[in-house]
Amino acid sequence: MAKKDIYVCENEYGKKTDGIVCKHAEAAEELPFDLGELDPLCPNEECQQPLIKIRTEGSSGGGAKKGVIIALGIALIGLFCWGAYLLFAGDPGEIKGVPKIVNFGDVSLNQTHKRSFNVTNKGEGVLKISKITCDNSAFSINPTAIEIEPGGKSRIMISFTPPKQGAVSSHLVIVSNDAKRSQLKVELQSKVTKVDWSKELDGIMKKSSATESQP
Repeated sequence: MAKKDIYVCENEYGKKTDGIVCKHAEAAEELPFDLGELDPLCPNEECQQPLIKIRTEGSSGGGAKKGVIIALGIALIGLFCWGAYLLFAGDPGEIKGVPKIVNFGDVSLNQTHKRSFNVTNKGEGVLKISKITCDNSAFSINPTAIEIEPGGKSRIMISFTPPKQGAVSSHLVIVSNDAKRSQLKVELQSKVTKVDWSKELDGIMKKSSATESQP
């Protein structure tokens, strides 16, 4: 159905203009006119008064068809992009071997301590670890990004140099292309104590004496 503008007479409710009463206006009759018609008048020989537009009714079939075409175009573009992603991305890797907790135990203040674990790819595609981050700057990770072939493995090394004493609980986040576990979190635990240099020196002296006494 084509759109139509709906009008009423300007002197509606029986108001007079130059002594003439518009009959259509007295009945508050709504008059439809096709869009594009300029300055329609009340169709009454006794009252050729301008009309007031109050609303537009109907819908345009062409507009509906255009909307459908646009929607189909967007859907086709989406399918094409998804197909291209699957074609070039290939099968994702499957990450295994990541522990839930890495505990450094009791460590000495301002000294570097290291722990590591192996990450294995059990998937059919390349495992792409895009980044490994930590929320504590006292920890450093090597490597921070790596690709592992199917069936292969790689070692992740964590170094910890604590700047202050006390209990430590931080988190390591591993982001990869694993379809089921794209992000893994590892808790890093430790207890940092001050170095007792008298005990350290005593231990060194005992080791030195034992070495010297050997034949």
